[in-house]
Amino acid sequence: MNEKVTPHAGPAGIVWPVVPALADSIVFALLFQFEQSQWWPEKRLAEYQFRQLEALIAHAVATTPYYRDALSGLVPAPGSLGPEAFRRFPFLTRTVLQERADALKSEALAKDHGKPHEVHSSGSTGRPVSVALSEINALINRALNMRYHLWHKRDFRGKVAAIVVMRSAELAQSAESEAPARWVFGFPSGPMLYCDILKPISEQIAWLQRIEPDYMLTYPTNLRALLEESARTGFKPQRLREAALMGEIVDPDIFELGRAVWGIDVSASYSAMEVGVMSMQCRECGTHHIQSESVLVEVVDDDGAQCAPGQVGHVVVTDLHNFAMPLIRYKIGDFAEVGFGCGCGRGLPTLTRIIGRARNMFTLPSGEKFWPYAFRVGELEKIAPIRQLQLVQRTTRRIDIKLVTDAPLSPDVEAQLRAYFAGVIRHRFDLNFLYVDEIPRTAGGKYEDYVSEVV
Repeated sequence: MNEKVTPHAGPAGIVWPVVPALADSIVFALLFQFEQSQWWPEKRLAEYQFRQLEALIAHAVATTPYYRDALSGLVPAPGSLGPEAFRRFPFLTRTVLQERADALKSEALAKDHGKPHEVHSSGSTGRPVSVALSEINALINRALNMRYHLWHKRDFRGKVAAIVVMRSAELAQSAESEAPARWVFGFPSGPMLYCDILKPISEQIAWLQRIEPDYMLTYPTNLRALLEESARTGFKPQRLREAALMGEIVDPDIFELGRAVWGIDVSASYSAMEVGVMSMQCRECGTHHIQSESVLVEVVDDDGAQCAPGQVGHVVVTDLHNFAMPLIRYKIGDFAEVGFGCGCGRGLPTLTRIIGRARNMFTLPSGEKFWPYAFRVGELEKIAPIRQLQLVQRTTRRIDIKLVTDAPLSPDVEAQLRAYFAGVIRHRFDLNFLYVDEIPRTAGGKYEDYVSEVV
């Protein structure tokens, strides 16, 4: 962080030393604690998590109809909650969250948690969910975002280009007028300018060329499209240092592609509307550190047992501070791989990778499921000029490959593509090519490279 960057002043006329506004002061106090706790051993972090969990669970049982019933007879005596007892608690599923939202809301939220507000998922998984959060949740997530900036040594004076979905008329108007927004909570910062992710890639590149940003915020598939077009045209942003990714599963090759085409760093965080930031990528090692001060994240197998390092399982998350609508052992729908630790020295547990949702897994005739990662940097481009691509499993034997191309491909090229996909998927399927004008983004602005319709 540059020494010339100072927090926003509170009282009028006080220039130095800075007296921050109240909300800023809370964020800085949280950040100070986070700067200490990130170096604690994992065991000590877990001890503090379970102290906080006991307070959350006592509140949930006392003030929410759902947990009054769901946790009846499962809550141990005060001071004795540990991993074994906690793992006997039932999972909270997305379906229950959708169907019993009112029963999950606290009937007696303390006033010092602030007025609750509701957030809504995009519904890209089908039916959206709504969750009530308090002001405490917002402050903690602002502090975690500040941690993310500090971990990646971002210069707060820099300009940010945010190429995202326009979730509101106000955001769309801000993008249209190029009204700058603030991108660092509690500090003066360079401007953040917005661009609608639905604009053609050529227009996005022209916009980037005009505004010359230092940082970019966008979705992985959009960054890939920008990089692929830049590799074709030779465009390279002059000042861009880093692209921060959000909103979609990140294929590992995007980091290599960012360095190769634009010479930039690429970073990613893992978050969800319901629970905020769950993990952030370490600048030193590239693994994801779980944000243990805010959430307790478990990775479990199909039987509910805890996964070991190197194993892939269901992500189960507990928001430690949502007293407005407690989400305890929420099975969020994602899969992740448990990490082995990180060489940076932080005690925060790790995830090697966040993989995707159940709807992105393909199914063999035997019923076995697998992840179909099929795209490799540069390989498809050698076969055909494909602008968009999506694999959709229709049955246990058939996969449709949706293609957006300037013109239908020749039979010889289709044969090369069929051989390519047969090789990287490594299972025998009937591959059917479908030419479409566009593969649209979801309501949340996301693309899905792989979709399975097999239940």
